[in-house]
Amino acid sequence: MAIRNKPEINKVASDDSGGCIWLPFQIIISLIFVRVLSGYGTIQEKYLSVGIVLAYLFWLYRNQIKENQAKEKWRSTCSVTWLAVLDRHSRSGGSNEDEYGIAHSRRSSYYLELEMNADQRAVAPNDKVVRVDIGGSLYNRLLGRETLCIYYQPDKPLSFFIAEEF
Repeated sequence: MAIRNKPEINKVASDDSGGCIWLPFQIIISLIFVRVLSGYGTIQEKYLSVGIVLAYLFWLYRNQIKENQAKEKWRSTCSVTWLAVLDRHSRSGGSNEDEYGIAHSRRSSYYLELEMNADQRAVAPNDKVVRVDIGGSLYNRLLGRETLCIYYQPDKPLSFFIAEEF
């Protein structure tokens, strides 16, 4: 059984070396917010905190637009195919205790087994099924579906998105 890898779109190498520089600013901003929220902040601190929130919201919005553009660019170069859903698996999460009274928890897991297309079989000739790990909400949305539309790059057919993941 082959396993699906999610494509990495708009992956930026993280550089954590700036953490030492940004940490004091984050502490100062946090202190200003605490002063303003507790009612002791000056009028300048109130305007500064509103400006910081607006700048942060603008930054989030800009990053979301960039991510959506990268997904659309990636999707425009993809091949599209429909795969049959062969089997569905779900395991609810929870916790239990072992014989020593130690609590253990496990995450819920949901995955589908899909029939492979010709491009996928060329990469993994010994496999007939591709396993797709998905979240619980997507699993529930796909419960009645017998086939799924996928988007993949022809050079990496086991790295794909299900259409509902866009």
